[in-house]
Amino acid sequence: MQKKNLSVILLVGGKGTRLSNIQKKEKQHPKALQKINSKVLISHSMSNFLKYNYNNFILPIGSYKNIFFNFFKNKKFFCGKKCKIFFSSNDYIKALAKNRNRINILLLYTGLNVNKANRTMKVINKLNLQEFILSYGDGVGDINIDNL
Repeated sequence: MQKKNLSVILLVGGKGTRLSNIQKKEKQHPKALQKINSKVLISHSMSNFLKYNYNNFILPIGSYKNIFFNFFKNKKFFCGKKCKIFFSSNDYIKALAKNRNRINILLLYTGLNVNKANRTMKVINKLNLQEFILSYGDGVGDINIDNL
């Protein structure tokens, strides 16, 4: 698998208990979809990967499944790039083989009350991933991923 064709698993879709006070004001939106400087947090997280041409993302969803699905379902562009949203792992895998210059985002429901390690293992097993990048969905920074 080519390095740039690696999938980036972004851990989102947890319960968001650390933001519970803010979420009450925001009508129970997941942390990854909270706006910071007019952009949702997950777009800040993805931007650094996109800067280094990592365009394939898997979002293991537990809590807030419907909110995430509704947010992404009609997206044609994300982070200023053309994107394709997938709700089927088979369609996502087929798209990776085509290696188009777009963002591919798979939303994979991994179940409620499933911890981060088990959500990650469900993704790895479902997609038979041998190599991947794993990060928190709220991990924001300007890090040279190629050097990392």
